[in-house]
Amino acid sequence: MSSAPTSPITSERRRLVTARGLTKEYPLSRTVKIRALDGLDLDIDYGCMVAIMGPSGSGKSTLLNLLGCLDTPDDGELLIDGIDVRANPRPDLADIRLRRIGFVFQRFNLLEHLTALENVALPLGYSWPRIPPEERLRRAEQALGLVGLSHRLHHRPDQLSGGEQQRVGIARATINNPKLILADEPTGELDSVTSRQVVDLLHGLVVEQGCTVAVVTHDGSIAERADWVARMVDGRVDTMTRR
Repeated sequence: MSSAPTSPITSERRRLVTARGLTKEYPLSRTVKIRALDGLDLDIDYGCMVAIMGPSGSGKSTLLNLLGCLDTPDDGELLIDGIDVRANPRPDLADIRLRRIGFVFQRFNLLEHLTALENVALPLGYSWPRIPPEERLRRAEQALGLVGLSHRLHHRPDQLSGGEQQRVGIARATINNPKLILADEPTGELDSVTSRQVVDLLHGLVVEQGCTVAVVTHDGSIAERADWVARMVDGRVDTMTRR
């Protein structure tokens, strides 16, 4: 594994994410490119919940990919926990994802042949130094208990409801104690009652564990619980409203 990413610029800071002038283009053909982000500015503080909203094509998914270090900006500055994303090579970005960022997906992205316990423990298998298998399972069991699934440890995804699968996803996202959790339409596949339960869990990560949660969503109930609502238009944050 490569060396650790560059250290934070300052030791005292309130902002987990600082983005300035982010641009990102994708080719449509040899001669045509689409600009998904167009000089985007965004600040996200530690210990808050941010709902990222906007019409299709406004750049929400691209922004989430950059915040998750799944892609890098073409231009601009992006600091996550004080680390300059553009200044770090891809192996270090993978280390940032593993240690600092958790992901919650709309379609759950659980491995069908693994139990809930094994799905949650999976990210720990990539940690360095190595964590013994029994310790991985102990931590995974604890994480599943925190989302109310102690009775579902040994069930596979096809034996779980949609809401239970999403709770497994949330437990998996928190297993490495990340500072930033990114959720992409986490209630999009769920009914209204289950959606409220998932929103409660995400909000609880902020209040009870001090996580920062950024959620791309069209769900108004998430916006109502968020500390901030960032509304995107044409690749930029048009408004940033405190709830």
